[in-house]
Order: sequence, then structure tokens, then C-alpha cells
Amino acid sequence: MTTAAKRKPGGFDPGLAAHPTRELPVAEVVDLLELTHAAGRIREYRERMRAGDLFPPVSVVRLFGRWLVADGHKRYAAWRGLGSTRVVVEVWPVRTWLADQAGQAGRNARKNGRILSRLFVDPRESALLARATAGHWKRVALSLVRRASRRGKPPESLPA
Repeated sequence: MTTAAKRKPGGFDPGLAAHPTRELPVAEVVDLLELTHAAGRIREYRERMRAGDLFPPVSVVRLFGRWLVADGHKRYAAWRGLGSTRVVVEVWPVRTWLADQAGQAGRNARKNGRILSRLFVDPRESALLARATAGHWKRVALSLVRRASRRGKPPESLPA
């Protein structure tokens, strides 16, 4: 047996969190954005976790009586794929989540401005940026539709 195979699986190091942490059942954590463009990154994280590597905890926010993933969607998907029933999370205050959302909105507005500004100067670059933006929103929409259609079934029960 290799050294890596003998090691206990890694996961999350509470010492890497900026906010309080707690351990939650995986079933109580809701990831509204479960479809990703980075399946390879998730596989990489899962393998590193199997090898014992530790990651910052997944950030969650408590909204509407649910623990929603605020940051760390890929880390959470990797961990969930290992079959673990519990997960260490970093609990963000709502104001931190709102500030993060505002930051994302600002970055998206700048990106959309760049798409428009490049439209006549470099139409190819503009088209690439627009396609990436459209792909992101498609994943968001499909994730929400899948979640709504699941009706309590775990994500693994649906076809990809």
C-alpha cells in the first residue's frame, strides 16, 4: 500500500477560515450552483483530498433557514463526491455574503462594459467574453432548474 493510500483523507482546515467554523451534515448544505465549468478542477481537488491535502472550509451563509454555499462550490462538490456525510464550513455573516455579491456584480459590470467596448475594436475578443458570460448564466439557470425539479432527491440521482 502506498503512503498516500495509508493517509487519512484530507478535507478542510478550520485554521484557514476567516470566520467561525462548524461541522454540518452534508445533507443540510445547499449548493444552488452545482453545475460547473470546471469538472477537471473538482477531480483535482477530490484527488488532493484523498491524498490528505487540507483546504479552506467551504463558506456558507444561513438564509431562509438553509445553509447555502456562498464560496467554495468546487471544494464542496469534491468533498461531497468522496461520500462524506459531514463537512466543515466557515459561517459567513450575511453582510459578508452581501459584500461578496456586490463585488461579483461590480466585476461582472466591468466585464460587460469590456464586452461592449471591444465590440467594434476587437469583435473576436468581445464574442469570446460574451460566450463565457452566457455560459456562466446558463450553468446558473440549469443548476436552479435541476434543484427545483429534484424535489428532495440528492444531486447524484439526476442524470448529468
